[in-house]
Amino acid sequence: MGSKYRNSFFEQKRAWSKYKDAVLNYYLAPYLQKVKEIKARGVGKPICVVDMFAGRGRFKTGEIGSPLIIAGHLNQLASQGYEVKLLCYETYDEHFAHLAEELKPFPFAKALQADCFGDMDNVAELASTHTTLLYIDPCDVNQLVLAKLKLVFDKVRQNQSVEALIVFMARAFLRQAAWARSIETRIGDALNDPLFADADDDDKAMWLDALYDKHVATQHAQVQETHSLLNNILGSNCWEALVDDESTAWEQKISQLVDEYKKQLRTWFKCVEALPVRPDTSSLPKYWIAFASRYPPAFDLFNRAGCEMMRTRELNVRNQPDSLFAGIETEPEVPQPQTVDRAVKRAAKSFSHVSWRELRWATCSGRSVGLYTDSEVNQSIKRLLRSGWLTGATGDKVEEMASIRPSQRLVDWIDH
Repeated sequence: MGSKYRNSFFEQKRAWSKYKDAVLNYYLAPYLQKVKEIKARGVGKPICVVDMFAGRGRFKTGEIGSPLIIAGHLNQLASQGYEVKLLCYETYDEHFAHLAEELKPFPFAKALQADCFGDMDNVAELASTHTTLLYIDPCDVNQLVLAKLKLVFDKVRQNQSVEALIVFMARAFLRQAAWARSIETRIGDALNDPLFADADDDDKAMWLDALYDKHVATQHAQVQETHSLLNNILGSNCWEALVDDESTAWEQKISQLVDEYKKQLRTWFKCVEALPVRPDTSSLPKYWIAFASRYPPAFDLFNRAGCEMMRTRELNVRNQPDSLFAGIETEPEVPQPQTVDRAVKRAAKSFSHVSWRELRWATCSGRSVGLYTDSEVNQSIKRLLRSGWLTGATGDKVEEMASIRPSQRLVDWIDH
């Protein structure tokens, strides 16, 4: 990534960056309260947060970035006597110098002028002894290499106290994929030439250079490099079929790409979901925050953070200067009870029986992340139990492990 983009990015915090940082901020508070009580061999387990693409720590307008958001939360635990650690990676000289200054008030924080992927052995070792949260927010989709993250993620199989928040730029990824396929189409005649197609891999570049002009050979080399990079980012080459599918709309392709990324993360994590982040000026997601954990109940915390962010954004959109509600004091809208009830019924209808909490997670997962809080869904389940749509519990209180079943009324229900 060029220095021009590095500098302009931190001139001011864009709307989508504010929402992304809000999710991190909302999530850290309940997450740290939960994990601070985790013990190993009867002793409190230390906590480590790793910001893998930290930036300069603070925007030039004074707004804080992810390193200082994290440091603020960890500082509260440190003041209570908990052992905490923050590692912030940044390679760019100017940003690293500023980051190091910003982190000086926090003795538990360390700025590292290194490529985070080059230090994966150290991060993996920390993950084996600490409750670890990885915050992975690259400035460029090309920096997000799943093949390299694998080294740390493999630790998850031995240590359940590892979670990750990953900013996945699906739109940028698919644009690069579409570019690569368009170049392949443009130089298709050359690639289908038998002299090239039948040549050994080591000789292909030589044959392209001999048979066609250097421009074709250069484009082919770029495409090959892009292919390899995209495969390493996603963990598979399914993007090729997505780009080639002319029957699927662009937005649907992006959703399918996010689903594939979640599928790859499930190699290591039991619970993987993704939250779309949109700017105020568009209904289209700028990127997705993927949440990955071996502890499914943690999803409630992430989903709650997503609800906070989504409702704040909706309020901001309603209060735009040219909107009907401009200048009017309003509160974030919560979903109507009947809306939540309908979502729960849809989820429950697909099960013969399911635990209360699994029904809640099914209602809030997939495309519904950030729409309904755990509390709102619990209240809905209570209502549906009392009104006879669900059976298996009284509906007087939340029973996380109760076996919930759709009643015959719900089985016969047709969702219009």
